[in-house]
Order: sequence, then C-alpha cells, then structure tokens
Amino acid sequence: MNRKNLMLMMAGAMAATLGNPQKGVYAIPKTDKTEFPNYIPPDPHRLYEFSIHGHKVMAYSKKDAIKRLKHQNKI
Repeated sequence: MNRKNLMLMMAGAMAATLGNPQKGVYAIPKTDKTEFPNYIPPDPHRLYEFSIHGHKVMAYSKKDAIKRLKHQNKI
C-alpha cells in the first residue's frame, strides 16, 4: 500500500466520523434519557454504633470511631 492510498483511506475514515454529530459514527441516534430516571444510588457509607472505653459513638469503622473520640478529647 503506498502513501497516497493510505492518506485517502485516512481522509475517508475522518470524513465518515465527521457526519451529523446527533447520529454518531454509525448513524445510531443518541438519546439523553437514562435507563432508570428515578434511581437514587444507595449511600455507600453506613454509620455503625461503637462503644469504646464506655463512650458510644456513631462511625463508619472502629478506627474512625477511635479517631472521632480522640477529636472530642474523650480518650
């Protein structure tokens, strides 16, 4: 394949992709609709109750509970 044919093929490929942007590369219409419009993702962080040195605290993990109590100067 010579350089001229390669350049023509590249130009043709670029022209094919620069068509109507609403239709996309393969003329498949794009929609802005989501599949689940009322979907609310669940909260990935859930607070748990920990009791450390007699103090109860709500935290994500035991390590986080200790850190929260240290910031409150309770331990």
